[in-house]
Amino acid sequence: MIGFGVVGCGFISQTAHLPSLESIPEAETRIACDLREDVTKVIAERYRCDWTTDPDKVFERKDPEAASIVTPHASITSLALDALESGKYVIVEKPMAMSSKEGKTVNETASKCALKLIVAHMKRYDSGGRESQRRNSIGHDRSTCLRPLPRVLGRMGRQQTYRRRNLWHI
Repeated sequence: MIGFGVVGCGFISQTAHLPSLESIPEAETRIACDLREDVTKVIAERYRCDWTTDPDKVFERKDPEAASIVTPHASITSLALDALESGKYVIVEKPMAMSSKEGKTVNETASKCALKLIVAHMKRYDSGGRESQRRNSIGHDRSTCLRPLPRVLGRMGRQQTYRRRNLWHI
């Protein structure tokens, strides 16, 4: 059994990381961490695990062998480094860093510590993405595979507003 500490209990954790961990018989969520205490408590109750609002408490513990870091982009690098340096295997959401220099530092730290670092890419096997890749590889016009930018940006703007209101999930 591999124990996980989940740092960041927002939308992606609630809809992807935590349910995925729960579906794997060899994995167990041991501790959940988020700055929002109310959300973290509910997650801990739902997944029958400990909780904290301090990521260092996750990394100090021996029982989670791995850390799933699902936080805003700007905090991923420092949290991944802390987790690796405390001896944890690490799963991070993309992007894993805010610059190539930061990314290289995280990769080098994982290698130095002889630990695995995984960057989640949930759309890798998505049927739409694979079809787009197939069409591009056989010479189709890329414009037939990509959505119009204003439509995508409009949806992102609504999503950000939605998230700011904290209406989704817990």
